Amino acid sequence: MEAEAGNATVARSLLDQAIQVTPHMPHAYACLARLEASQGDYARARHVFSRGAEAAAGNAPLLHVGQPFTLVLAALPVSGRPPF
Repeated sequence: MEAEAGNATVARSLLDQAIQVTPHMPHAYACLARLEASQGDYARARHVFSRGAEAAAGNAPLLHVGQPFTLVLAALPVSGRPPF
């Protein structure tokens, strides 16, 4: 909700807190990775998603949410603007 309202900093802080409190919560990692990608920080998005995949290894929701997202991240540059 915060990100949709243009409050990326607040959204990032809330998602970081959610990850600290429940580090095996796959959706928090996926949401934070999407937020980072939406802000153009693709390297951070990849890093966050990788951390989530490690923390929630074998978690079906993360794998389900993450598979299409991983494909999108793979198509993006490591840094800079999106190719589209």
